[in-house]
Amino acid sequence: MLLAAPYPDRGVHLVVAVLGSSRYWKGDGRNSFGKAFVDAATELNAHIAHEGFESSICQVASADLENFLNGIVMKYDPDR
Repeated sequence: MLLAAPYPDRGVHLVVAVLGSSRYWKGDGRNSFGKAFVDAATELNAHIAHEGFESSICQVASADLENFLNGIVMKYDPDR
């Protein structure tokens, strides 16, 4: 999922990418966000499908946003 939130007074967008990942690190602290989802589901006995989480966050000048997003789509490699 890719989300761009505008900050008009700064002339930038906050861009957040969250990817489902087959990599799920148990117990070593590298992916505590994903572990929190699993722990919450376990505690509540909720039924979820979970593979893990990876995310990236950056600020992009609003004037560059369209080209930046197009570049992400063109360069995204799900095998990396």
